[in-house]
Amino acid sequence: MNTTKRILIVGGVAGGASAAARARRLSEDAIIIMFERGEHISFANCGLPYHIGGTIGDRKQLLVQTPESFYKRFRIDVRTHTEVVSINREKKEVSARNLTSGEEYVESYDCMILSPGAEPVRPQMAMPLAGERRGFTAQVAPDRTCLIQWQLKCTFAQPSARRRHGGRANRPPRFGQEHGRKRPTPAALQ
Repeated sequence: MNTTKRILIVGGVAGGASAAARARRLSEDAIIIMFERGEHISFANCGLPYHIGGTIGDRKQLLVQTPESFYKRFRIDVRTHTEVVSINREKKEVSARNLTSGEEYVESYDCMILSPGAEPVRPQMAMPLAGERRGFTAQVAPDRTCLIQWQLKCTFAQPSARRRHGGRANRPPRFGQEHGRKRPTPAALQ
């Protein structure tokens, strides 16, 4: 009878990778498998604004762990581009699909940690022009690439910001300037 505990972790990045490392510290003998739908298992989310702003130039500087380094350090089997599609709690099994090859397979578990992350709220906005994108999320690593490409396209495709805004670079008109009005005073609002 095999007494080695099998721990499955659904989701990587902050929650899943932290849970996997903690599980390894608690049990050196356990078989730990982490499933991550995306490409990266651990990256510095707090560095995304600095990368988008250009302070951090190379996006590889944001990668904290790769599947290989995670295995080498913690002996955790990391399966990127793999999605858990169903959980059978009675049999203690999950069905997983490799998103690259399309192969589906079953993994059994003794213990499972769910850390699938969240989907950001994207409010419905009226778009000024068909197909023009004005709202972005910066939750996962590929989001930053999309945002940076949009920034570059807008920087080089539009007229000079100084010409558009009367010499004040990168700032929209102040309240009411576009109509010759002044900002209301607190007394006028009462």
